[in-house]
Amino acid sequence: MKPVFLMRRVLILLAAGPLAGLAALSSSSSPIAAAAVTHGALHPVAGAVSALLQSTNWSGVAVTGGAYTRATGSWVVPTVKVTTGNRYAADWVGIGGYSSKDLIQAGTSEEIVSGHANYYAWTEILPAPESKISLAVHPGDSVTVDVAEASVGSWTITVSNHTTAQVFTKNLSHASTNSSAEWIHEAPTVGGAQARLASTSKATFDHGTVNGSTVIGSAGANHEIELVGLTRATPSGLDSDRDGFAVADGSRAPPPPSS
Repeated sequence: MKPVFLMRRVLILLAAGPLAGLAALSSSSSPIAAAAVTHGALHPVAGAVSALLQSTNWSGVAVTGGAYTRATGSWVVPTVKVTTGNRYAADWVGIGGYSSKDLIQAGTSEEIVSGHANYYAWTEILPAPESKISLAVHPGDSVTVDVAEASVGSWTITVSNHTTAQVFTKNLSHASTNSSAEWIHEAPTVGGAQARLASTSKATFDHGTVNGSTVIGSAGANHEIELVGLTRATPSGLDSDRDGFAVADGSRAPPPPSS
């Protein structure tokens, strides 16, 4: 009986070795997924000839010319398309970052990493990378982000998932120039390098306001931004009530939302 017992132990150890190695390989096979993700300030394309401002990381609308202490916007989380290679997209509302580096923001991300789709919500204050939050999001969920300065240097970020009836609130300290407000579909920076934009369904922003109730179209100088590079994304014009727009992959502007 003793030799049989020892043989079983040897067999178990031999079997466990490859399995343990496989588990270690699986946990470390996607190093890019663990890299820091940053939703940076605008990277404009110098000397671009276009009716739209061109950027290598942003597509959407920014407003300038006022003092912006609050920005709000809603969208439906886009569906990411499975492709080879790692691709990243994010949708967010923020204050700062158009002509300054003091960007405070929150949004959702849609990624393809190692063939798997990832969706999550996050907050961020530059120059720190994103901080994932404990509010689940899924493609097709209706979300609203509200970034508000309650008093000078004291901010509250609220992310609401209307589909799941979940709300996340975070209080932060941040020194802002309050120089711009944005509603952006973005190719973020991953591990210090500009990521390639993931292909997604159309991103549609609506109910975009600043400082309480002023709609995007009445909030100052409007800057429509086209993302260019290996992949492209183009915004529509504003909708009829001037508080929303859409962003679609490619160089052709989509129609604006119906309201």
